[in-house]
Amino acid sequence: WRRLARRAGPAAVTAAAALLLWGGLGFHTACLRRETAALTAWCETPENAAAYAQSEADRARAAALQADQAQLEQLWTLLDSYPDPTGMVLAALEELDAQDALPLRLTLQCAMDTPEDLQALWDAGYRPGAHGKRWKIGPLKLFLDGSLGARTAWLRGGYADAPGAHGLCCLPMAEALALARKADAAGMQVVAHAIGDGAMEEMLDIIETLNAPRGGANPLRHGVVHCQVTAPGQWDRLAALGAGALVQPIFLDYDHTIVTARCGAALAGTSYAFGDAVRRGLPVSYGTDAPVESLDPLRNLYAAVTRRPLSGGAPWQPQQAVTRAQALFCYTQGSAWQEFAEAEKGRLAPGLLADFTVLDRDYFTVPEADIPRLRVQATVTGGQVMYRA
Repeated sequence: WRRLARRAGPAAVTAAAALLLWGGLGFHTACLRRETAALTAWCETPENAAAYAQSEADRARAAALQADQAQLEQLWTLLDSYPDPTGMVLAALEELDAQDALPLRLTLQCAMDTPEDLQALWDAGYRPGAHGKRWKIGPLKLFLDGSLGARTAWLRGGYADAPGAHGLCCLPMAEALALARKADAAGMQVVAHAIGDGAMEEMLDIIETLNAPRGGANPLRHGVVHCQVTAPGQWDRLAALGAGALVQPIFLDYDHTIVTARCGAALAGTSYAFGDAVRRGLPVSYGTDAPVESLDPLRNLYAAVTRRPLSGGAPWQPQQAVTRAQALFCYTQGSAWQEFAEAEKGRLAPGLLADFTVLDRDYFTVPEADIPRLRVQATVTGGQVMYRA
């Protein structure tokens, strides 16, 4: 994958991540290996590699200029994760930003897997703190395991429905820590994709190690993305570290159908404990992990508040539900805190950015079942109307 990233640009790595890490798309890994090998061979020549990288930059421009209705209707900020070792996609976004053509704010997670790739990104001018009017460099993003659906999430005790299977440890501790230390030393926040309790434990160890010289303080707001399958005590440890939990309640829409079978009743009973996280006072922020799930934040709010699937039915672990106010806080102020922007946005107040959405009905009073059916009347970013029904 590193050869492919350096020669072919980010798209091949993104495809590999989607197929191997997140899984569930129905492709056999042998087919993927053949396709990746063919693409890597094609990109051996400088001309082909340059053409492929340029095509990705062009796609980035098109995606930003033709942001779909869901983005413009309901979003102000998008926290994106994208490997871009050549810097060409970032350059394309920078070009659009200079033309005032970005319709929403972008905080870019830097999904690098080696210190060399991270250094190359910095050498291209995209160091921690680099930003434009509507984009900025965000945290280093580590991928520590895969997905529960594909049985690639790292479970220390193994899969209850696949004896002998433990999932994948995608980045061993020594490699992950070396990369995290490089980012931390430069003042760069570090977050990690961790779905299984094995990956969760690895990231907790990394955060503890990074913060030890600071007496345990977490000024860079290192955090864990997903926090889905968690063993007893891991949420307590996350709280003690003062680390952020970047979670996706909408995952429950599907995962509630498999988590007990995959993990067993005991581990499932301590997993997806997003309500406990809020009540313990952890810094919690919400996202959707699109395109794994829809970008629609209203569906996410519904899942957090009801713990029910979108199709209806009984709630799963209803004791982990949160109030509507708590869910909205996580999506707005919680997310702003995670990207060091709580003094700029996340709430409506004099002097803050005028980023807001107008709905057709009151989110706080409509029946719970109607939350995902609310309709957006207008979306405003920085005082500029980006969408009007």
